[in-house]
Amino acid sequence: LPSDEILDRLPLSPSQEVADIGCGPGYFTIPLAERVPGGTVYALDTEEAMLERCRERVEEAGLSNVEVVRSTEDSLPLAPASMDGMLLAFVLHEAAEDRAAFLELLARHTRPGGWLAIVEWRRVESPYGPPQEIRLEPDDVRALLSSTSWTPEGASEPIGEWFHFTLARRNP
Repeated sequence: LPSDEILDRLPLSPSQEVADIGCGPGYFTIPLAERVPGGTVYALDTEEAMLERCRERVEEAGLSNVEVVRSTEDSLPLAPASMDGMLLAFVLHEAAEDRAAFLELLARHTRPGGWLAIVEWRRVESPYGPPQEIRLEPDDVRALLSSTSWTPEGASEPIGEWFHFTLARRNP
């Protein structure tokens, strides 16, 4: 998975406050923190084992601008309207219960005009990944965003043959 290709698409500036939602072991957290040296990356996940591995990787990288914190599926330990942006990589398809409510939760913690970057699986055959029936096509993501406090920005873009990227802005 090309992390640089994905992160190059983010509207980052060096002092932003950014959340990596569903950070896992920190695959995006580390390079994201390197791109916001004067800001902070909040690495959130529901799984303690993933958070522990992320903490180890952050320490190994010598980064001091990362906060690794546990979240739940329906709450984030972030102040309201405090994030400049959020990265949601391979997480939205997992929020099958109520994806719109999940996106609204993210919006509550993002500043008006802030960004949300979504990377998801396309509904195509691949050697790994979640079942095709829970994957989201770009049009699915854009329609979902449009039904919430987010406005898709530009077109969704393919990333390789199995993934796609969508950027959205939080409505004022």
